[in-house]
Amino acid sequence: MASSGFNVNDIKTALVDGGARPTLFEIGGSFEGTNFLLHCRAASLPGTNINVIPVNYRGRAIKLPGVRTYDVWNTTFLNDDGEIRHLLIQWMRQMAGMIDGARSATYGPYNKDVSDYRDLSVSQLTKEGKKTITYKLIQAWPVNISDIALDWGTEGFQEFTVTWRYDYFLETTDDGNAAGEGDIIAAVATA
Repeated sequence: MASSGFNVNDIKTALVDGGARPTLFEIGGSFEGTNFLLHCRAASLPGTNINVIPVNYRGRAIKLPGVRTYDVWNTTFLNDDGEIRHLLIQWMRQMAGMIDGARSATYGPYNKDVSDYRDLSVSQLTKEGKKTITYKLIQAWPVNISDIALDWGTEGFQEFTVTWRYDYFLETTDDGNAAGEGDIIAAVATA
């Protein structure tokens, strides 16, 4: 039997620090006076896409790169006394207005309020707890808070999912270099 050149040890040595683990992450943001960061039990590294612009030429579609878009970001929180969920619902109410549709300087103002948006981050960690890469989500806000299922026959903790929207993200490596930060800031400044 001929050798294919496949060697398990090559794969093992190619994975830096034994590979990234999905359980080693940390989220960040400014939520003073709460255990917001400790209650987040699941998150993801954000995704991005480049839209395709088809251009027809002599009966053939040529695909050209279009605008870059950013996927929604989902987080899952453990629920205890409802403090985090209440904080997020109040945040949404502040942005969208009162239940009856009334708007005021506090609830749902028509002008963009700086407090409506917060920069959040998610970091991938090594086994030693060192950040290897951080994604900073710029001007994030919650667009959906899931329901919490209640059931007498279920054991475990209550949890809920929050879907976030944001303008864009910046990627920072462990040495502090921001990949593409200057390009993004220049593009936003000229928009």
